[in-house]
This record gives sequence, structure tokens and C-alpha cells, in this order.
Amino acid sequence: MANILNGTLSQMNLSEILKLLISGSKTGRLELSKDEKKGDIYLKDGAILYAKWNNKSGVDALYELMTWMNGDFNFVPDASINNLTGDMFDMGIQNIDEWSRVISEEWSSIRKIIPTTDVVFKITANKTPKEVNLKAEEWKVLANINGAKSVEEIAQCIGLSEFDTSRIICRLCKEGLIEETEKPKPMSNEIVNGNFFPLLEEALTKFMGPMASIIVDEKTKMLKYERNAFPKSKLAKLIEHISNEISDESKRVSFQQSMLGVIKNI
Repeated sequence: MANILNGTLSQMNLSEILKLLISGSKTGRLELSKDEKKGDIYLKDGAILYAKWNNKSGVDALYELMTWMNGDFNFVPDASINNLTGDMFDMGIQNIDEWSRVISEEWSSIRKIIPTTDVVFKITANKTPKEVNLKAEEWKVLANINGAKSVEEIAQCIGLSEFDTSRIICRLCKEGLIEETEKPKPMSNEIVNGNFFPLLEEALTKFMGPMASIIVDEKTKMLKYERNAFPKSKLAKLIEHISNEISDESKRVSFQQSMLGVIKNI
């Protein structure tokens, strides 16, 4: 029976996962997902041969995926690499180690200005964009900074990775064009009431046992919210992430159906 390898990137980063698969000479497809984003990395006999994410493939897609700090992963053993379109390559542990080091150093620098992608920025009155030479992608980011959108939301709006968006925002901040501001609080009628999370835990406990509370907390924080300020607009996404933790399909469907009734009545 094939070994099952799945979990969250917050528990095990992509570099560690890839090195495990490479050292084990694995063949298959590593599936990655974060919110609505999905990516795949293909290996054969422990060599990374192909990657795809968004409209990118090959080495560019692999680099983008390695910048993910959170999300879910699942390895499908012996998945075929036939009929793939895009750049093929051959990469081993040495390359992964070097990329991981560079990305880790960049994230460390970014985190000094952007501790999480939930941070909100606003345009300052100190300097105008005309005083700084900006590239096209930097203009796109600047155009979406309005004192309300988070870094994550801006990345989604313009189709850039959170890593590239964060890197651009850091430069805009250093140039004095933008500054961090307080995140607008959702209106009280947009936040789920206090009964929701106890009902959620009760429903999930039937399928996941005592791990239910831990899973709920992890997935809630993954969406960058706290239980006492969780917006109704994110409920469907929360249920989707939690459902993915239930391996049995029939039980997963039962859980989703029970939660649909709860959501309708909150």
C-alpha cells in the first residue's frame, strides 16, 4: 500500500516535503492548494520534472510555489507525467536547498515590514508616485492600496503571488509612498454570532473526535481571522478547508450538509 503524505504547509514547508520525496526516490504528483489557488509538482524517481501554477509552468511555477508559507498539500503516488504541457526540467536536493535559503532570507526581510499578509497599507501624503520610478507591476499594486485591502487581497486582485506582492509593497513602503494602517473592522452584522463555532466544533467532533477544536483553530487562523471577529463572507471557505481534513468522502459530505443547515440559520 502506498504511503499517504498530506497535511498543511504550516506544519511542514514545501522545501522539506520535496526533499523527503526526492530522498525517497518517489514518483507522483504533489498537489498544493491555498484558498482558490492550486498548483502541482511532478516527480519521477526522486527528480522534480515539472511544475505548474496559475498561468506559469516549469521552473517559474516551482519558484512561486516554494514561496507559499501556508496552504494544504497532498502527494498522489505514481501519477502520470504524460501529456503535460510546458517546460520540463530536472532538479534535485541541492537546487531546492539553495532556493529555500534565498526565499527564507527574502521572507525574513519582508516580515520586518509585513508580519502577516493580513496587514493593510494606505498611501502617504509625504511623497507622490511621480517622484519614484515605478515598474508596471508596482503601479498595479499601488493602485490597489486604499487603506482597506490587505496584502493578501491585493495579491488576489492583481493575480500576483503573495510573495511578489509583499516584495513590491516593501519597496513602496521604503520609498515613503505607503504606510501601514489599521485594518477596518467588519460591521457587526457581518460577523458570525457566538453560537456558530460551538456548533461547528460539535459537528466536526462526530467525524474527527477530540482533534476538532485544534483543526477549527488552525483553519480559522489560516484565513487570518479570530473566532470572535470571523466574517460571514468567509464561512464557506472555512467549511471547505475544514472538510478537506475528513478523508472519508461520505463523512465529508455529511459534515458539509450538516454545516449548510447551521450556516443558513446564523
